[in-house]
Amino acid sequence: MAQPFDDPSISDDDGLVRFVPPWHVIKDDNLGRLRPTSAAFDMSPEDGCMSVDLEKSLLQAGLEPCHGLASRPAGFGAVRLLAGVVRSVQLAMFQDPLPENPFHGQIANLVTPGRITTGTKRTLSKNSEWLAIPRA
Repeated sequence: MAQPFDDPSISDDDGLVRFVPPWHVIKDDNLGRLRPTSAAFDMSPEDGCMSVDLEKSLLQAGLEPCHGLASRPAGFGAVRLLAGVVRSVQLAMFQDPLPENPFHGQIANLVTPGRITTGTKRTLSKNSEWLAIPRA
C-alpha cells in the first residue's frame, strides 16, 4: 500500500465506489430508502484504510463504475461517495493501484490512522448513492 495522503488529483466531484455486502444494508425510515449500515464503512484492520475503486479511472478505461462487482461474491452491491463528502469529514483519499485492480484507491484518516468514528461512518452512509443494491 502507498503511504496515505490526500491526493490532489482526486477532485471533490470525483466518485469513490465502495462495495457493500448484503448484510450491511438497512431500511432508513428517516431517509425513506435503503442505505448501507455504518459498518459498511469500517477501516480495514490489516492496513487501517477503507478500500474503494476510483470512478474516474474506471470511466477513463471505458468501464462501468460497478466493474469491480464481478470479482465480489454474489449479492454484493456498490455505492458512490463523492470525494468532497469524504474530505468534509476530515478523511483523505489516494490512488493505490493493485496488480489485480488498477482502479483501486484508499480512504484514510491522516489524523488518527486506522480510526473512524461511528458518526463519520454514519455521515458517509447517509451521503452515499446506490449504484447497485445488494441482493440477499
